[in-house]
Amino acid sequence: MACSVKQNIIDHIELEKLGRSEAEGITRTAPIATVMQESRKLSALILSKYDVPGLPFRAVGKTIALNDPLFNVIDNKNEEKGEVVVTPKYVQEAEAEVLASMRSAMKKLGVTEKAVSRLRDRKGNVIAGIAAADIISKAITYVEGNESEIPEEVIHMFVVAMNELKDPIYTSIYERIAQEPEYLEVQEEYGRLADWTEQDIKDEAITRVILNRMKLDAKERAKDRNARWWQRLLRKLKEVFNFESDPVKKAVKKVLSKDISKYADALSRSKRETIFRSLGDATTQDIMRENIVKTHDSMENVKDLTFDMVKGKIDEGTFEILSDEDGVIARYKVDGKIVAKRATDQSSISFFKSVGNIDEYKSISNRERSKLLRDTGTNMHSIQHEIIINMVQDSELEYHKYINVVELKDAVKPRSYSKLKEDSGLNKQMFLDLKNVVKGVLDKQIARQKVINKKTEKDKKADMYTEVRLFNKKMDTGGTVDLMFIDSEGAASIYDWKFMSPKFEDVTKKEDDYYMLLDPFRGAKGEGYQHQMGFYVTTLREQYGITKIKESRLIPVHLRFNKDLTSITYLAVGDSHDKFLAEMPMAKEKSGDKDIDAKLKVLYDKYDAIKNRPKSPSIKRQVALITTAIRELLNESDMQHTFEELLEVMKYAENGMKINDSTETGYLEFDELWEIYDLLGTFKNLQTIVAKKIKLSKESEKEKATLRNKLEKAAEAVSSITFQIQEKLIERLDIDSPYKLGEQMKRYGKIVSKPTEAMDQMLAMNMVDNALFKEGYFRITEGRSRKDALYREHYKKWKSLDDGLKSWAGSMPIRDVYDLFIRETPFGLKLITMFDPEFKKVLDKKISTAQSTQDDKVKKEVLKWMKENFQIKKGAKEEFKANRAEFLEQKRKEFGSKEDQRYKNVEAWFDSKNNVFSKVDEVTAWTSDSYYMYLELKPEKKESSFSSEYKYLLRSGNEPLLEYYTAWKEQMKTFKKLLKGRRAILAADTIPSVTKDMMEQLMTGENAFKAFGKSFLRGMSIDVENEEQVGKATIQKVPLRFLNAPKGKDGEVDHTLISRDLTRAMVMFGDSAYEHIEDTRSEAEILFIRDLLTQSEEVKMSGGKIVKELGEFKFEEGGVSEKTLSLFDRYVNMLLYKNFGQNIGKEINFAGRTVSSTKLLRGVKSAFSSMIMTMPVKAALATLGGASVFRISKSIDNPNYSYDTLSKGFKLWTKDRSRYMAVAGYFDVHAEGDVIMHSRELSADPLTRNAQTAYLYYPLIPVDKFGDRRLLMGMLFNHAVDENGLIQRLEDMPEGTLSLAETMKVEDGVVTEDLPQSVRKQIKMRFLGEIRGIRGDMSDTGVAAYQSNIYVSLVMQFKDWMPPMVQDRFGDVRFDYYTGNYEAGRYKLAAGSALFLPNATAEDMEEEVAWKTLMANSVTTMSRLLGNLVGIQSFVTSKKTRDKKEAEGKWSEAQEAQYQRRRKKYLQGLDFIKENSTDPALANMTEEKYLELMQRSIKSTVGEIRATLILGLLSLFMGAQIGDDDEELYKANYGTRKAQELLARTILETAMFINPMELAKLNKSVVPLFGLLEQTGKFFGNSADEAMDLFRGDMFEKGDRTQMFHYTFQFVPGNRTIRWALDL
Repeated sequence: MACSVKQNIIDHIELEKLGRSEAEGITRTAPIATVMQESRKLSALILSKYDVPGLPFRAVGKTIALNDPLFNVIDNKNEEKGEVVVTPKYVQEAEAEVLASMRSAMKKLGVTEKAVSRLRDRKGNVIAGIAAADIISKAITYVEGNESEIPEEVIHMFVVAMNELKDPIYTSIYERIAQEPEYLEVQEEYGRLADWTEQDIKDEAITRVILNRMKLDAKERAKDRNARWWQRLLRKLKEVFNFESDPVKKAVKKVLSKDISKYADALSRSKRETIFRSLGDATTQDIMRENIVKTHDSMENVKDLTFDMVKGKIDEGTFEILSDEDGVIARYKVDGKIVAKRATDQSSISFFKSVGNIDEYKSISNRERSKLLRDTGTNMHSIQHEIIINMVQDSELEYHKYINVVELKDAVKPRSYSKLKEDSGLNKQMFLDLKNVVKGVLDKQIARQKVINKKTEKDKKADMYTEVRLFNKKMDTGGTVDLMFIDSEGAASIYDWKFMSPKFEDVTKKEDDYYMLLDPFRGAKGEGYQHQMGFYVTTLREQYGITKIKESRLIPVHLRFNKDLTSITYLAVGDSHDKFLAEMPMAKEKSGDKDIDAKLKVLYDKYDAIKNRPKSPSIKRQVALITTAIRELLNESDMQHTFEELLEVMKYAENGMKINDSTETGYLEFDELWEIYDLLGTFKNLQTIVAKKIKLSKESEKEKATLRNKLEKAAEAVSSITFQIQEKLIERLDIDSPYKLGEQMKRYGKIVSKPTEAMDQMLAMNMVDNALFKEGYFRITEGRSRKDALYREHYKKWKSLDDGLKSWAGSMPIRDVYDLFIRETPFGLKLITMFDPEFKKVLDKKISTAQSTQDDKVKKEVLKWMKENFQIKKGAKEEFKANRAEFLEQKRKEFGSKEDQRYKNVEAWFDSKNNVFSKVDEVTAWTSDSYYMYLELKPEKKESSFSSEYKYLLRSGNEPLLEYYTAWKEQMKTFKKLLKGRRAILAADTIPSVTKDMMEQLMTGENAFKAFGKSFLRGMSIDVENEEQVGKATIQKVPLRFLNAPKGKDGEVDHTLISRDLTRAMVMFGDSAYEHIEDTRSEAEILFIRDLLTQSEEVKMSGGKIVKELGEFKFEEGGVSEKTLSLFDRYVNMLLYKNFGQNIGKEINFAGRTVSSTKLLRGVKSAFSSMIMTMPVKAALATLGGASVFRISKSIDNPNYSYDTLSKGFKLWTKDRSRYMAVAGYFDVHAEGDVIMHSRELSADPLTRNAQTAYLYYPLIPVDKFGDRRLLMGMLFNHAVDENGLIQRLEDMPEGTLSLAETMKVEDGVVTEDLPQSVRKQIKMRFLGEIRGIRGDMSDTGVAAYQSNIYVSLVMQFKDWMPPMVQDRFGDVRFDYYTGNYEAGRYKLAAGSALFLPNATAEDMEEEVAWKTLMANSVTTMSRLLGNLVGIQSFVTSKKTRDKKEAEGKWSEAQEAQYQRRRKKYLQGLDFIKENSTDPALANMTEEKYLELMQRSIKSTVGEIRATLILGLLSLFMGAQIGDDDEELYKANYGTRKAQELLARTILETAMFINPMELAKLNKSVVPLFGLLEQTGKFFGNSADEAMDLFRGDMFEKGDRTQMFHYTFQFVPGNRTIRWALDL
């Protein structure tokens, strides 16, 4: 019998998936709590059948241990005789002994016991379990029949008392408890209790360990009474010898000791709130119910709270948004404490952001119609709430058999159906429809519970909660769920009713029914609801342990009202009526089907990727289609609506691609095409999922066949149109791209490239040997070029306006003038208002009244008032037409056609709201939210209606002020239009929130230390609002800076941090806005290029060569590597999204702010740079010399500039400095850039203008700028613009053509006639191509991938200029598509040329050996090498050079022979390049181009080495000994010493690529920042020594090389330069 019972138990364990039987035992596969719950259930069955108590098995760590003694007892029974074997006597004695001991201890502790029917907490709430220990009340309660649980509850008391006494035994057990199997058991079982802490769980585990030991010891003692004496002795000795090492035994001994008074005292002092308890067979559902009810009952909804009452919880700006017209808000309280946020707050905030202006937002929110909808929604929620309770409690329905209504605090007794119908104002059919939607929800729930009951063979119920309050402590947020179910397995379903009455333009009427034309959950409203439902789901998971969420849905109900808005005339629910009335899944709900959930993840990811992008028509279309697909995948549906919308999108794309004229209506811009292409990619393979849904649907086989046929056609159409769009997108890219991706696609059917290498991370994006990386870089730089053109016009305009203000101001400080325009608000700085506040209130009230009422008489009165005060603006009709055309074109793109009913509706809506010239709907237009666009105040009303601040601007003589104010508002309106989908974030009175730098804070009266602290902390802080993050990763979206006002650590907007330099702020915001506009345009191109990258192939490499088979590339398996994709993404993140990984790293709470460890490191790095590089005179002068060497050596045979054109530039500098500076400054090539320079120039205070932190790096910056201008002017003298406006080299133009440097028009130091933007960009890109080999690439687009990693950046500190210069000398041959030139690492090409020669002659090798000897120069052979260099300098392989020399009579037969031999030799290298490149330009490289490149590389390299050797000889000369004392020349005086030091540093700069030893000198420390740590250590170490010297009075100890303050001065910026200059 026992064997069969034991086997049955094992079978049961496997059947219930509790564990897996293996040779070593049973491995646990279910949570410990589940295992123990099932064991307890079986224990009751065994007890009833065999009268044998005990658990049949137990969870022990990762295993399940069977209770063999239990089965042995059953084995001893004689079933045939019906004999029952009782519990062994010694076990009974042990249990009795423990219980008696514990009851004795209870009395000593002053603890009471009581048997109850159900356990309750101190507030009277029912709690799960069979016994409890209340520390505060010093009481133990147990459910009747469970007195055996008393010992455990008593031990709880002792454990708490030991903790209170800080008993070392308790500490010892606490430290090791996590290693005990009981801990894991308790953690799973009690971790479900929402209010239990880790401390509680550990104390429960300690209690269980002590109790188990106590019972074991009692059993051993009972056994010992019948055991032999020597066995007892051995056991006792063993116990004695192990006693001191076992803290549990010590604890047991203390529990059983006679004197426990100190524990009683400790218990009386304890304030431990936790009620410890034995959960018994409490289910997960029981625990969840307890948690939910307890939290709900602890929360209350408090209304009419003023700002002072919630200050510190909510900032003033948020309060302004959330408060009603009486200036109060409602919040939850939990245990008397105000909760900061509500789940619905985000809906209001999202709507406010979509409106953009607080006054307009308030006006909309406080309208009568808005109030009516809110009140109706509240009332209908109550009706629905009571209907559902009535239905569940109806004994004639079956719902009460499967659903339990959980009683909650403040629950209202439901009204009868008749009373509910009467109070709702609904007619019979509407009320029935409302009941039917409830029935649908209930039917789903009981169907699920029936499945569970059938599976478990138990009659269980799902819990139902209505209007249940939830609280998330971590978020400090509360919310109320309309309806929630938790089934008997602990899975939740949550629903929120949404009663809505869409605007008339969003619906269409057919007979007596209304149908929505647009998704009611689109836009800001839907985002708010997503946030709300997401909060509920997150809170249930994090706070209540409910990990499985079956459904999280909105249930929409469509309402219409009568003319007076006094009653509901129409109600519709359910997707059978309207597809938009289907339940709306939210918060990334899953289906439970693996395949469907995989497709849902694709859709959710896509939604996340586009939700933060500007809401363009195509983005709106994408969101609508994705939402429809999600809704239909998760509801019972054949996906028909999804495919209908998909076919509409494809038809729209097909028609658009036929139009090639960008000015024609219907033409699709690149971003529109990309978004459709990307959208179709999201729906790739959707037919597989849909086919599965069709198979499972309830349709007839005929209908299923029809649906399958439609599905197959739709899938074919998707595939076909996707391919066509891809071709069109590539065609569009190739229009202006130098890379011609279409040619590669035609040749290979895809883009091919070499695998990326480690060195690629050190270079700019365009230097990676991959056409798609280069194309991506080209697109970003094209966008920046367009931005630069827009910015320049913006700057000119505002510089002129600012000059007008300054002229008007005279001696008045310009900051005081700016203050005339500024007012402070909770949202930041705003322009002064035009209207008087009282007049504005009256105006808003009139408009609100007109928009809310249906009374024609009232409307006419308002219209009369409006016409008494306002008149139509001059030019208003033209503005109306322009606005109308733009608005309707956007809607045509969104809806696909002018014939679409939605288009027709919004067309009528726009006219009614904007056409103030028509008499048809005059009152609506005059009182719409757009009135200000076409109306202005009548002249006679200005004095009484304008604000005093605005009236000051209107005074005679103040015209510059009014012009500035008007221009500002118009500028913001322009930006609002240009920013398209982000337009609502801007209002006409917006003042960009440019943060003050430290200097401006000081100039406006801020304390120096406070200013530094604010700047430092803000720089280190994680700015969630402005950096918008998900977790620790910043969201990928094109940034738009200066919109969010900075906040202090108290959460309020800190106006002292916002710059009041208005013109500077406008100029900086203009740069940000135009960059956002153009980068957003580039983003679509970049995303498409990345898509091509995912489809590209990487060639297989072996030994540095491309592997081919039958002349064709062999490719790596699996397509493009993750490494390549990751590298591309890092470039895009930095260049497009401005994300340099600044928020990766640990978050640290410091001085009231959340500080990013990565930002902190970057800040310290910057500070260290300032300390080291302040006033770097020595480095600057050495850089001047080194750059000159590199610039001149690169000029040899360079097609972009020559030594002659450099000389012409220098000559212009000496003769006409003003023209030189104007022309050079026009191209914005400096690392500092125009925007930084302009923002500095526009600072209000002279000190702020002239005390910028950039000046710390002077004179390095002027030296760099001087070098930049020298190179640029050399290039300008070498180029001209042809008749087609294209840039050409002067040598390719007709003789006599003047260069750009000569033809540019300059007056008064300013270029007066702009060049074509394409010319400017070509010059700039050619400049950057050359400068990277001279001083590195410091442009904003020259960032390298490694810069996204803070740790690599620390290594590369002070060395970031190096990789481009290394590439310039040692890189592979490449084609520069900007300049049309072939480029190569000149050192590599020159030094490695013979490596390509498999059959080199002795003469070849002799020349090669000579060259390598040259490269490995040493000081001792410099003189000889200089002689050799003269010969190599005449190196010729170019036919053009050869022909020129021959024409000049400078060519001999010997030179011809050498020329031919060299050409033949070096051309073998060309074959290698062609065979091992994926770049078509290299594969098609001509012999002549290659030989020209070879000649240029060798001669340029030789020139660089020759200059370095000359400097070396000069250094030797400076070190020569002179005079009778044989003193070196450089020691003669201060001047010669400094000259020698500068010479040595210049040699270091120029020789580093020739001599590795010189390079090592520049890189003494792997991580330069470690030098700061070393200095800090020395500072503190020496401080102690100096303190002792000071104490002894020996501050200037002889022989002490580190005198007083030596290391202190090391931290002073510029100390190195000062010490060097002073010769210290």
